[in-house]
Amino acid sequence: MLRLLTTLLLTVALALGGVLAYRTYLAPLGGTEVDTRPLVPDEGLVDDQGRPSRLSNLTAQTRLVFFGFTRCPDVCPATLGVLARAYEQLSEPERSNLKVVLLTVDPEHDTPRQLRDYLDRFHADFVGFSGKPAALQAMQKGFYVYAAQAGEGSFSHGDTVAVIDRAGRMRRVYTQQDLAEGLITRDLEALARGRY
Repeated sequence: MLRLLTTLLLTVALALGGVLAYRTYLAPLGGTEVDTRPLVPDEGLVDDQGRPSRLSNLTAQTRLVFFGFTRCPDVCPATLGVLARAYEQLSEPERSNLKVVLLTVDPEHDTPRQLRDYLDRFHADFVGFSGKPAALQAMQKGFYVYAAQAGEGSFSHGDTVAVIDRAGRMRRVYTQQDLAEGLITRDLEALARGRY
């Protein structure tokens, strides 16, 4: 009887281990893979501490990049909320391998201090970048993101989350539909481990 129970427990443990390994290392990732893997521009930025910086200065293996602005009433806080909840589920080593980045589309209003205060509402580890309009427009173009002023204090902008690898290449893009379906939450652990 003890032998049967031991065999049964071992079988269950192996099955659960197999499911976990499949989910982390083998399951297809959500979002859309970027086949061309363009190198994204990152010059002329200012981080949320007011220092000249670049995306490539971030030491994380994986960067999740989202374009938005601090006065955004809907998609920006919703997206950052989803990313914050998913990020909280990661272990500390996984968090150190992943950086969530907000690139503003409103550099006139979104000062470094404004970005930092806004991002702290979601997670202190999240990073914000502003810069000169020309530099930010080059970033938008490099990420294939549309952004334009849509009235006083409002912007129309792309709402995807781009996955950037350590080399600065775009590897995958998640849409708002992907976020709503929980795909980025499901994939975040694998992305933090460098699986794209």
